[in-house]
Amino acid sequence: MNDLERELRDAHAARTPIHTFPPPSSEVVRVRAHALERRHRRNLAFATFATVAIGTVTLVGVLGNDDSVSTIGNAPDTVVQSTAVEPGPSVGESTSVVAPPSTTLPASTSLPTGTGSAPSSVAETPAPTSTGSEPTTTVPGTTGFATVPLPDVITVDHAAPPPLVTPQTVGTLTGSADTTMSFAVLDDDSGFVVVDGETATRYDGSGNTGTSVPAPGVVDAVVHADILYGLRFGTTMPPTAEFVAIPLSGSNAGAVVARSEVDPNQYLELPVGSFGLGRAGVVDLLRARGTTVIHYVDERGQQSPGIQVRGPDVPGYDEASGIITLSDGRTVRLDVRRHPDAADPFVGPSPMSYGPDGELVLWTWIGPGTDPSGDFGGSPTEQVVIRIGQDGRIDVRLLPIGWEVAATSPGGVLLQRTSVAGDGQRTVEMAWMPPAEWG
Repeated sequence: MNDLERELRDAHAARTPIHTFPPPSSEVVRVRAHALERRHRRNLAFATFATVAIGTVTLVGVLGNDDSVSTIGNAPDTVVQSTAVEPGPSVGESTSVVAPPSTTLPASTSLPTGTGSAPSSVAETPAPTSTGSEPTTTVPGTTGFATVPLPDVITVDHAAPPPLVTPQTVGTLTGSADTTMSFAVLDDDSGFVVVDGETATRYDGSGNTGTSVPAPGVVDAVVHADILYGLRFGTTMPPTAEFVAIPLSGSNAGAVVARSEVDPNQYLELPVGSFGLGRAGVVDLLRARGTTVIHYVDERGQQSPGIQVRGPDVPGYDEASGIITLSDGRTVRLDVRRHPDAADPFVGPSPMSYGPDGELVLWTWIGPGTDPSGDFGGSPTEQVVIRIGQDGRIDVRLLPIGWEVAATSPGGVLLQRTSVAGDGQRTVEMAWMPPAEWG
């Protein structure tokens, strides 16, 4: 079992392409940031199945893609109950806000570039009062709209690629390639958060660093109302997993104020964008589509008001048929014509999610794989981002080589381009996707 797991990992590592990346004289390997967390998750998968002595075929199945769910549109309103307040150390022992120097990220990660002045502190978020019958707040940009005619088909063709977009670069992160790194966009359009496996650091929209709070082991994070929600795997046997809620500011900043247990095997090997912001809480967009994995809470861990989302919690997209369903029920078919030597993402495709102004956001690859003669075709190339406004307007753009979607939310679409040098130093360029140029 150990040998099989190592062989799978080594086989995938061999697929990583080699590129020349600035500076031109240094040889680097381009990798996706989310691929770094695979090592941790694979170890958990192995430990799980070693414990219960399940055979080799089962292990391979778990490491592959979960395509058992193909529902479209509104999914059942399943809710996983969350528990407030973490037992153990008192809030006072775990809630200090760590304020790093304005040019340094935790875990030897730095942000040497960016514009504007770094905020000296993060404003405390007032804690809403739970009344039992909660009102809803409106996500900015999701109020009324007029519709325009939809085409029957949106065609994305590698032979006639869409216009190239110019990422709006905000800075560069550097650090060890051994550090897990994931990203979340603040839903209020004020910036983004970088989670490095130990801490969560806030950046404003121009890339200036703010404050950091403890977030050990957190991956696949999203942010709503200044609360970071993320997946965290346990370190005990049998393996466990949970979603936790961690305030980014206020008196409980950095403390786990709510948690919700989930199946650890269900959430192994996740692509970017697997979770989104639903009406009542964070929702699964991929594996258990439509399930609320944790409710929204305030900084004290009390359930907080929901939000207004135009359309279903899970955007209507069926990958098999290519049918996209807007919130008003209209449909359009997506026809993606990939290069004959195109490769599939190792962790499978990302689900459709919501972006600014309620737009639907989907990304895919159309270029040739980096190793067409290999067993898996190498890594995918030439990522295309498709955005559809709630009024029916459409924008399709090709990202420059190496750039990929890092995170998306009502606050924006964040891009990243990652490289790792021969000495193990990783460089991550961060940028915003420009506003859609509706056609």
